[in-house]
Amino acid sequence: MATLRAPYHVDVPDFFRWQCNDAQEGETDGYLQAAYLLAGALLSVRPEGCRAEEWDHELTALSELVLNRAVGSVIDVTADTNDAILRRFDEHFPACMGLVRGPRRDQFLAGILRAVDEGVIELG
Repeated sequence: MATLRAPYHVDVPDFFRWQCNDAQEGETDGYLQAAYLLAGALLSVRPEGCRAEEWDHELTALSELVLNRAVGSVIDVTADTNDAILRRFDEHFPACMGLVRGPRRDQFLAGILRAVDEGVIELG
C-alpha cells in the first residue's frame, strides 16, 4: 500500500533532473519518461508559493486540458490545447521546463498524455 505524503516544494525533483540528463546523453524517449514521472508526482510535488487549494484548482484546470487531449478522446484536438498544456508546466515548473529543450517539448507532452492514459495520475 502506498503512503501519501504531504506535498513538498521543489524547483527540479531529482528524478526529473536524472531523467533529463539521460535524455541529453541520447536515451530514446528520455523526455517522455521525465514527463511521465513528473505527471505521476503532481499530487506530491507542489510549486513554490502555491497553496494547497490553489494547486488543487490548477490540477483541475490541467485535467480539463489533458483529458480532452488524451489518447482515445473523441474531442477534436488542436495545437492550441497542446500549447496550453505545456504553458501550464512552463508556469508552474519553469526550472523543470528549462531542462526540456524546444524540439523535445513534443516528447514531454507525449509523456504527460501517456501518464494520464495509463492512469499513472488521476487529475481533477
